[in-house]
Amino acid sequence: MLTDLRMPGMTGLELQAALAARHIEVPLVVLTAHGDVSTARAALKNGAFDFLEKPVDDAQLVEVLPNALRADRERRASSTSRSAADARLARLTAREREILALLAAGHQNREIATQLEISPRTVEVHRARIMEKLECHSLAELIPAHLPAG
Repeated sequence: MLTDLRMPGMTGLELQAALAARHIEVPLVVLTAHGDVSTARAALKNGAFDFLEKPVDDAQLVEVLPNALRADRERRASSTSRSAADARLARLTAREREILALLAAGHQNREIATQLEISPRTVEVHRARIMEKLECHSLAELIPAHLPAG
């Protein structure tokens, strides 16, 4: 979205705040002839993709807008991927999540069995179900892609 800082009825920063309040995520490029450092900083701090001063060079605008769209596509793809991973994680039982956390911490099946007071065979069964539910073929594939963010 390309917006001017000064518009009738609502400023570009107010538009940015209104979009954020409605959880509308679009790449926002602020264009203005009345910019200053604090306004540019506020816009960028609140997620604007770029802040351009008028008169804007056509080449700069032609470069910024496709970059903003590309960044938005990448953000959406990452969000979709994360949502799919979260949906797969939601399939796990509490015990499976517990075992996944221990696997991620580097524990072997026997160590997990001892810690949880279950048999190593039970750990193996849970591990197989975790792999199936998370659609992974190896532990190396499983760990980075499916641990909760944060």
